[in-house]
Amino acid sequence: MTRVDVIVAALNEQQHLAACLRSIQRQRKVDLGLIVVDDGSTDQTTVIARAAAAADDRVHVIRHESPRGLAIARNAGLAAATAPWVTFVDGDDFLLPGALRSRLEQLADAPSDTVGAYGDWISVPERMPLLPVRRRAARRPDVWMVPAGKGVPFIASAPVIAREIVEELGGFDPRWKTGEDAEFWRWWLRLQARTVYTPHLCVAYRRRTNSMRRRDPGGHYRANRDAFAALDLPLPNDAPAGVLTATDATYRTAAAHQSRGLWGGALGLAEGQDDEVDRLLAELDPVALRLGDPSVLAAQASATARRRVRGTKRNRDLLARLDATAPSLRERVSAAAAPRASRAELRDAAAWLRGCRELPGEG
Repeated sequence: MTRVDVIVAALNEQQHLAACLRSIQRQRKVDLGLIVVDDGSTDQTTVIARAAAAADDRVHVIRHESPRGLAIARNAGLAAATAPWVTFVDGDDFLLPGALRSRLEQLADAPSDTVGAYGDWISVPERMPLLPVRRRAARRPDVWMVPAGKGVPFIASAPVIAREIVEELGGFDPRWKTGEDAEFWRWWLRLQARTVYTPHLCVAYRRRTNSMRRRDPGGHYRANRDAFAALDLPLPNDAPAGVLTATDATYRTAAAHQSRGLWGGALGLAEGQDDEVDRLLAELDPVALRLGDPSVLAAQASATARRRVRGTKRNRDLLARLDATAPSLRERVSAAAAPRASRAELRDAAAWLRGCRELPGEG
């Protein structure tokens, strides 16, 4: 059974922490560790956390004597983690049944360039008790630079991510007092890797009257804007394998046009124009093909080609040939895609990106 460490950062969360911890401890069919970082609370947060640790040997408590900020609190939990996968939960949020198991199952046989799995989330009223939430999971994409849309692709507690990659990347930057999630995810999105979606409702987060977004909406907006503006800048071409060196606009353009090329390729194979299809595939961005998932892209291309053929003259024969050549299209798209980044390459890429971040010592 794959192990995961759940890191809970809490500051003066006596009202919600017990419910948060219960929701994690009640996760079934999962091997978990629970690390609570009390970031200098002055209420009963420490008492609640230590009581949980006394009753459950999976729970470990770290206490800061004074508040040091969310980034440092999360990094402290990360330093204590030992599991191959970690997830971060705020002390006022709670997990829904199956939240950990669903994401870990997605990761169990994932390829090397999968660095995490994320689930769906829902916002709830601040005073909502720990009750089941009944809503179907939304349809969401696997995340890499393009689907993220130059923004935070999910709330911080939605993904379960590879601990070694987070550590090599440097964790959260303590210089950011708001938008620290955005600053971290913008570097995460520079990896030639995907965080895959698990269609399961995993997390409930509370709408708080004193949330950072409500206290300082202008600062929150500017922090997120400034973080993702960096995706408009290319990185040096001598970056190690596993780094996305081009700009967001470059990959976005490649992804937008590759769909047209691929359904044209599906028609070309059906018409017997194999050489022309090979030339077309050679012109597509191999990294965008890989991160977009070659099998998915080929299936979408075949479906689009079928829609465009229906209703045209002699469409029955062409539809039959489209079906017959679909496996060949999948093979050709997979061959044209860049090789998957290995886990070692992604560790090296994360370490190199950490150098780009110029993270300070935390003292």
